[in-house]
Amino acid sequence: MAPTPASVPLPTVGIAQRHPGDVGIAADPNVLFFDDFEGYGGISELWDDYENFYQQSNFRFATEAANVFSGRQSLQVTQPNINSNQYNALTKEIAPQDAIFVRFYTKLEDGFSFTTGNAVHNGVNVSGGYSGPGGVPNGSNFFYVGLENTEYRGEPQPGYTHAYIYHMDQRSGWGDHWYPDGLVIPGEVSGTFGSNFVPRPLHTAEVGEWYSVELMVQANTPGVRDGRVAAWIDGELVADWHNIRFRNTSALKVDQVELVLGAPSNTDGADRVWFDNLVIATSYIGPIADAGGPATPTLGLSVTPG
Repeated sequence: MAPTPASVPLPTVGIAQRHPGDVGIAADPNVLFFDDFEGYGGISELWDDYENFYQQSNFRFATEAANVFSGRQSLQVTQPNINSNQYNALTKEIAPQDAIFVRFYTKLEDGFSFTTGNAVHNGVNVSGGYSGPGGVPNGSNFFYVGLENTEYRGEPQPGYTHAYIYHMDQRSGWGDHWYPDGLVIPGEVSGTFGSNFVPRPLHTAEVGEWYSVELMVQANTPGVRDGRVAAWIDGELVADWHNIRFRNTSALKVDQVELVLGAPSNTDGADRVWFDNLVIATSYIGPIADAGGPATPTLGLSVTPG
């Protein structure tokens, strides 16, 4: 195996701190894409900025004050009461990157319970070369990281925040579920996240509450186990997985981000989620900063392979 590279520090102050209220953040040199969902007159106009848009009829722009985090409108996604497979997704393709950060605000509606069972996904997906579920990546075809709230461990709804991962060392043909405390499903065993992995408390989102959610995906150096996935909630580091093999060629990079809500069926009733202030960048973004407000927390986080 190739020698371990030196640590590469992550920024300790997020991009958002330079742009209070996200004003002007789209022009920041580290930002690849920004959408506050303010400039659209109708839902079909999302096709102007996104490459794929699944189940358009289940999307709308919400204008009710309680369902908007910032500005005048947010993106609402509904999973209808349906007994068939349906995935609602909004897909943004980006210039290929070795590592990206995705920050957005999100809220699950009161009573949200659409999180139990296999193949239930809600939140954000970051991937490279991805063409569909199933299979073990061979290091040159694809990888996939989803951050979601789903219930697999008997916890209360809406389930623990965790990562759903397709990577070269996964335990099944349908990917792994990774938890901040180090547990991996299937198998309910401890993951091989290296000596630098720090177990963290499990996090459950409160329904009806807005959260800043940020996901970092760093593809590994080919031949080295230095891939990394980290997640922040409201600026607090809640998960940090090390020692990952996503690829064996530098040609495979992150090239897609997707906001998603979907499952094989949803028979208990319709469920809704809202998204606002989406940012895709090449460095840490952080929560929206208020002019004259407190500084973005210092993270003290560095990229160190396990």
